[in-house]
Amino acid sequence: AGVWAPVGAIAASCTLWLYRWVYTEAVTALPFNGGIYNLLLNTVRSKKVAGLVATMTILSYIATCVVSATSAAAYLQAVVYPDGLSEQHATDFHMLVAIALIVFFAVLKMCGMSESAKVAAGMFVFHLLTMAVLMIAAVVAVALPGELRGIPFETVGKNVRQNFEYTGNLDIWGRMLLGFSSAMLGVSGFETSANFVEEQADGVFPKTLRNMWVAVSLLNVGFTFVVLFATKLADLGKHSDHALAFLGAQVGG
Repeated sequence: AGVWAPVGAIAASCTLWLYRWVYTEAVTALPFNGGIYNLLLNTVRSKKVAGLVATMTILSYIATCVVSATSAAAYLQAVVYPDGLSEQHATDFHMLVAIALIVFFAVLKMCGMSESAKVAAGMFVFHLLTMAVLMIAAVVAVALPGELRGIPFETVGKNVRQNFEYTGNLDIWGRMLLGFSSAMLGVSGFETSANFVEEQADGVFPKTLRNMWVAVSLLNVGFTFVVLFATKLADLGKHSDHALAFLGAQVGG
């Protein structure tokens, strides 16, 4: 998406903001677990349609699981092998780590382990803190001159000029579409809160959607802006599977 990535992120945030109000009204009117399946079952009144959507939702969750596991493997590789691996060795490493993660959590679930709100909250807070530290480090590195351990202003200016020239072999509309699609992919899972609405106290469900919307909007829009100044997009594209680790190396060493 190039320099149009922030536009795609903002458009995705606005789309999510509109979706939030519709989803809140629908789920609070039918406060039963099941998410989209439950809504369609009580509106379209077709079990076939609702079942088809439920099947697609399960496939979406499986795809998200695989993408998350491979992403975790890529970040682990960036830590364990900072100098990189050959393409074949990197592929093997990602596959082994991803399979191990998926099998590990599948076994825990099969053993009867239930979801823990405290564990989920702890993971969420840890994730936000990590992202906040990286965001602050990136902003400080861009804002401070080189002699104060920031990125030299000449380098920042060069990054911006080269990023505006970076097209990714797409025209402007293709880049905007790619940016919007990537941003929407980054907020997948927003709808899963409705799967646990019966376990939530009255008035909590709208707050979960609001909090998630604020978090993903700040992070997605913020990072797409800061990478334009802190990195060269051509270099970032070579590390797309662990982009935030690459950004951290650029701004923090």
